[in-house]
This record gives sequence, C-alpha cells and structure tokens, in this order.
Amino acid sequence: MIPTYNQPEFLPEAVNSALAQTYQNLEIIIADDHSSDEACLDVMASYKNDSRVRVCRNEHNLGRVANYQKTLYDRARGDLVLNLDGDDYFVDPTFIEQAVALFQEHPELVMVSGVFDDLSPEGVLKSSESNNCDKCIYTPAEAFEALLTGRYFPFHGSTLYRRDMAVKIGFYQHDIISADLESLLRLMLTGNVASIPCEAMVRRRHGGNVSSAISVADFIDDTITFSAPLRYGTAVDPKVDREFLKSWVARYAYHKGKDNAYKILKHNKSNSGYFSYVYELLRCHPKSGLRIALQPKNILKVLRNLLP
Repeated sequence: MIPTYNQPEFLPEAVNSALAQTYQNLEIIIADDHSSDEACLDVMASYKNDSRVRVCRNEHNLGRVANYQKTLYDRARGDLVLNLDGDDYFVDPTFIEQAVALFQEHPELVMVSGVFDDLSPEGVLKSSESNNCDKCIYTPAEAFEALLTGRYFPFHGSTLYRRDMAVKIGFYQHDIISADLESLLRLMLTGNVASIPCEAMVRRRHGGNVSSAISVADFIDDTITFSAPLRYGTAVDPKVDREFLKSWVARYAYHKGKDNAYKILKHNKSNSGYFSYVYELLRCHPKSGLRIALQPKNILKVLRNLLP
C-alpha cells in the first residue's frame, strides 16, 4: 500500500522501488488522497499500463489515517500487507521475498520487520539499530521486551503483516500520529513476530511530514499508543499474560513519555504544554507521570524556558 497526498516529487521513487522488489506475486496500490497538485495525476497515469499497479484516488480528502484504513480494508487483496508512505522508498529489492519466505517457513508469524533508515532534510542517512541483529523470531512477550531495549521495532514501512488479523483487530482505529504503531503493538499480541537484518527501506524526513510538526495536542492524543496492548478487544486471544502487559505498559509509558515531555520543552518551548502533557500521563499512568515530572532535566528546562 502506497498512500500519498501531493507528493509528485517523491512518489515515483516509492513506486519504482516497490516494482523493483524481486518477489513476483505483488500488488501495488497507489492510494491518492485527492491530491490538489495536478502533477500527481501525471505521475499516477504513468503506471496505468503496469498490471502490478492499481491506482485508487479518493473522491475527497480523507486524511492520512482514514486513507490507510480505506486502503487496507477496501482495496488490498493480498494475504500479507506492507504500508510504504508515498515519500519513502525501499532499498533492498529482496526484502519482500525474504519476509514472505519467513512467513512460509513459520506460519505462526503475524509480522516480519526489516531495518529502516532515516534520511534527514540535509541528506544524511542514518540506519536504525533495531532489527539489525541476526534473523530473530520472538514470542509476543519477547517482542515487547525487545522493543523496550531497542533490539526490535515494528516500523510501519519496514513491516510486512497479516492482513486478515489486522482487519480482525481493527487497524487504524485512532486518528493520531502513531496510528500505525498503536495498531502494530496490538497485532504483536496475537502471535510470533520476526526481524531480518535486511536494509528494507528509507524514511524520508522533510518539512511535509506529519511527524515534522507535532503539536502539544498531538503528543497528548498519542498517549493512546502507550496502553495499546491493554485494549486488545474481544476479537483477540492474546498470547501474553495481562499482568505482564500492565507492567510493560507502565515501563513503556515512562520510556516514551519522558522523551516526548522533553521534546515539548525543548522544541515546542511550551511550559504550559509540558504541564498539560504530564497531567495526562499522571491521569493515565500515575507512576510513570510522576517519575517524569520529577526529572531534574525537565525541571531545569522549565526554569530555562521562563528566562527571556
């Protein structure tokens, strides 16, 4: 799935990198969210004669997460799905083939993740440390622990997952920045996951990214992600003990919450936003919120923000 909106300068690289994948039984869906830039129509038209590509254009703009949802539920036909945003691109042409082979070898898997790179606006490429070890298969509990240490991370653009289970558990329920991660965390409850040390794709960072302009309200809304594994619903038979999940959620809320709190102080330079964020953490995850509120680094930054 390649969702896109007004990205004519990036979309060809995304689509061409998908077409270059060595796995043959491939369906590529360009899901245009009613782009206003006419150049996007020209780019999409250039693929009309390729049987592997389906071009779908929304009648009106749905927004990022709703476009994900519509494409997964109504358009995708494959058993296995990966979402590559229209401004990102694959690197290793064998990634899908390697991931599919792992699914075939281990039918209990629900997702397979590869290595992802970050490309800065200045053109600096940095490889993630996650998923970079030898091929690993994790039980759900092992995967959650590996996520906390950074050994494993199910990044959206480098993770192939089972479509039937994603639909069953209700992927993309929340219109938040981390709608993808929130969904994948819940999917991790349902079966084993794997990582392969394959340089799968590049996440391109630029001024047009949704994640490049995160507001305080976005950070607060995104706290839904922290407790995602505890909201698995009746459709899922979780393969992880609930007491383990409670402990993990508390640790993860602190792990991510402290980073986000400091970002609000440093990048948003908002003391009021910081206190609103910490209040939300205290309400949902009291111990984690208190630990973050009492961090000397945060207290010092609050005081520095008061200076002219």
